[in-house]
Amino acid sequence: MARPRVSALPREMLQEILVKLPTADILRCCCVCTLWRSVVRNASFQQLHAARYVGTDKDLALLVSEKCEPGGCYEAGVFDVSSGKIMCSVANVPGYRLANLCNGFLCFAAPHSGDLPAVVYNPVTGQKVELPEAPSLEGLGLGRRHVFALGFSPSTNEYKLFRLSSSMADDESTVDVCTLGDRRGWRQHPYLFAHRPVDDGSPPVFVGGTLYVVTCRGDRNKRPDRILEIDVASEEHRTYRLPDFEEPVDDVRVSVFELSGQVCLAVNTVKWYRPKLVFWVMLEGSNEEGQFRWHPRYSFKLDANLTRGGTMQYDCYSNLPRAAWLDHDGMLCYRVGDTVYMYDTNYSPCPHVDTLTWDEQLQLPATGEPPSDDRSWNVCGGYRPTLLSPLTLVSPPSEEKFEHILVRALRSHKSKQPRRSAPSGCRTCWNQRAAKRIRSTR
Repeated sequence: MARPRVSALPREMLQEILVKLPTADILRCCCVCTLWRSVVRNASFQQLHAARYVGTDKDLALLVSEKCEPGGCYEAGVFDVSSGKIMCSVANVPGYRLANLCNGFLCFAAPHSGDLPAVVYNPVTGQKVELPEAPSLEGLGLGRRHVFALGFSPSTNEYKLFRLSSSMADDESTVDVCTLGDRRGWRQHPYLFAHRPVDDGSPPVFVGGTLYVVTCRGDRNKRPDRILEIDVASEEHRTYRLPDFEEPVDDVRVSVFELSGQVCLAVNTVKWYRPKLVFWVMLEGSNEEGQFRWHPRYSFKLDANLTRGGTMQYDCYSNLPRAAWLDHDGMLCYRVGDTVYMYDTNYSPCPHVDTLTWDEQLQLPATGEPPSDDRSWNVCGGYRPTLLSPLTLVSPPSEEKFEHILVRALRSHKSKQPRRSAPSGCRTCWNQRAAKRIRSTR
């Protein structure tokens, strides 16, 4: 009995099977045969997989290493921290930096040039798309800075790009929004934010249809003061006070990230030479203006040397880059400069212990204090691989669906056409000419 071919499966049945697989397994299916590859690369299947697949895959942590060559060439390498493999290499013009992560997409933008177009990458497929250019702003003074954030609305199935613009001279921020795939382009909101994003804060974080940004007042100390919440669907915003920490403190740094589906703040304070780190999670039902409820989940001491020859080194410590993330094994990580502290969250801490002990402390290759402008790196957690092409973000769904249906129909019609065999007379003539050529070469 002949063995059935894998391509003998009906296309609809094959799609129902593949849509239930994890993203990594689907990518391997592209090597099986032409039919499987065409199913996986179809935009309708990719959207169906993104909407229906509910897997047990844990979120990944991505290492983004950015480097600017002397000739002005900017390149960013994206690595999977768990496997150590490079996922893609991103080439941009100088000035671009990673803005944020959203649904498996990486958004790169220029924080000091707000009118340059943002670029969205999918490190799984290697595809990228350049988003519409933002309008130029008038009236911003010196030291202008722009924060870009890509968000997604599950209720409307829309992606939106937000731009928060501010300057050192103002205490307020302007907001521009672009609904991707909408021909209306960029829209400027009539209201202003009373705070502006911190200059050295973590990138905006997208959690459950909402963007979160750490902000500060326009006074001289520029300390983090509140967290800004933007609902992607309605584009409405709220600001909430940060959790209460011991006052006064000599320095405070705040990083926002996603911790097992919850918004979490990593608050690093320094008081009397002693750095302290507390992870605060946002509790559900906290919706009153300025009265957000926070719960201290983990508390640690940091082994940092803030004295050199009896002199406080707050400035040096304060300028070190920070980052917080949860890796795929449930290891809670916090970066201070070239040092990474790690704590295993799979084990519940003793309720009577106020300050926990780190499980591991890694000393990484030095990048300088602070890192130079030509090389920097960061780790972003909460990455969820997707098959969606970033090209679908800028095309209206109706037009894209029509084009793919049309191409599929044309290819199907072509495959159903039987191959016509040459007439017997033509085959005889061809055979005679071939035999003559063979004899002439002898």
